[in-house]
Amino acid sequence: MEYPRIEELTKELGAKGSVSFSVSVHPGARTTGIQSIFENGVIKINITKPADQGKANKELIRFLAEIFGVSQVYVDIITGETSRLKGIRITRQ
Repeated sequence: MEYPRIEELTKELGAKGSVSFSVSVHPGARTTGIQSIFENGVIKINITKPADQGKANKELIRFLAEIFGVSQVYVDIITGETSRLKGIRITRQ
């Protein structure tokens, strides 16, 4: 499934060198992937790992790095580390 919001963010990352956005994380899902994008631009992401000892956050970082084609070290959770609503910043190498 294509998501224009992801394409916009990828273009912004290429043009500016970094991009910030919000995600709503739902741990313990059957599969890891984008569930939907809310009207306000928040990206709803299902994560297979449980919200236990940072496992869901690690899986989120891995997934976002894969989507944006960057190393995991360039994906940061800048707000909401223990919340479902998180602020994300991705920088380009």
